[in-house]
Amino acid sequence: KAVVSTQSTGGMLVLILTALCISRGLTDRPARDCSDGNQADYRGDASVTWSGKQCQKWTAQKPNQHDYDPDDWPGEGLGFHNKCRNPSGLGRRAWCYIKDRGDSADRWEYCAVPRCTPLPADPECASGDQSDYRGTMSVTSSGFTCQNWLAQTPREHEFVLDESKGIGDHNYCRNPDNMETGAWCFTVDDPDEDWDFCGVPRC
Repeated sequence: KAVVSTQSTGGMLVLILTALCISRGLTDRPARDCSDGNQADYRGDASVTWSGKQCQKWTAQKPNQHDYDPDDWPGEGLGFHNKCRNPSGLGRRAWCYIKDRGDSADRWEYCAVPRCTPLPADPECASGDQSDYRGTMSVTSSGFTCQNWLAQTPREHEFVLDESKGIGDHNYCRNPDNMETGAWCFTVDDPDEDWDFCGVPRC
């Protein structure tokens, strides 16, 4: 008659329970809701653009027709959802088509997906629209260098010296026009855009 050791049975149960816990932990672990570089590897849940517009599902062709059918872009994070992605890797960061464009002519916008590795920045932070930010960050979220606010090259603009808005003889990120999405600056080395948002941390 076989005798099963209570000690060995208890040890086996512990091993089984440990394995189940590890497996469940890996399964339940959420995707990192941040991404560096051009964010082509982003698989998080952000589904709102920089300006607060809801994203269109990648499987939908209305209101914006597009060539990003999930079946044609396997492994790029597309599917029956409206999460921000950069499937082609050509964008500067994760983006999406806009579900409700309203009167806007824009079909898509970049998303406010945070960077996992913070760019060199002042340790200060700012909340809300960050119009009160007075730190020394001078690099945008995409890695471009900010232009001095009192300079008119290479970007011409209408901003002048205004201490109340933090505008002066420097190239630090600011939000003098109270844009809802946060601090920004004109850029000196971006070949495509005149300005870009900055990755000023939220308080």
